[in-house]
Formats: sequence, C-alpha cells, structure tokens
Amino acid sequence: MTAWLPTSSRLKFDDLIISKPPFAGALPRLRRAAHNMREILSICSRAQIAAHHYEQLKPLSDTDLAAKGLTRGDVPRAAFRKLTEDS
Repeated sequence: MTAWLPTSSRLKFDDLIISKPPFAGALPRLRRAAHNMREILSICSRAQIAAHHYEQLKPLSDTDLAAKGLTRGDVPRAAFRKLTEDS
C-alpha cells in the first residue's frame, strides 16, 4: 500500500524508462580526451626541447654566443623561440 507517500513523490512508469543508453556519447568524449592527452604530451615535449636548448646555450662563453648571433640576454629568448616554433 502506497497511501502513505505524498502524491508528488510517487514514481510513474515513464520515470523508469531511460531515454538514452548509459554510454551514449562516450565515443566523442573518449576522442576529445585522447586529443587533449596528445596536446598535453606535445606541449611537454616542446618544453623539454626548449629546456635542453637553453641548457646547451647557458654554459657557452660570450664569444661562442656571439658566433651564434646571440648575447647573454638573448639566451632565454632563444629558448622561448624554440618553445613556440612550429614543429
């Protein structure tokens, strides 16, 4: 007997029907997640390349840097350019 339940809280048959399967839209979300993961890995790879470039330039003497067309102050900018260049 359900007389003790208020009328507004009684379940109807239509409330029990699921309009969409539980995994509807999972494939597009999975593709989006895979794309985001590739983007994150790409960013990390470019950052590692830029850091390596900076570490190679940092110990060079001012003469060696001048031979490459750089000054001591250009070293961080050169690493940043390496980070932002298209791969």
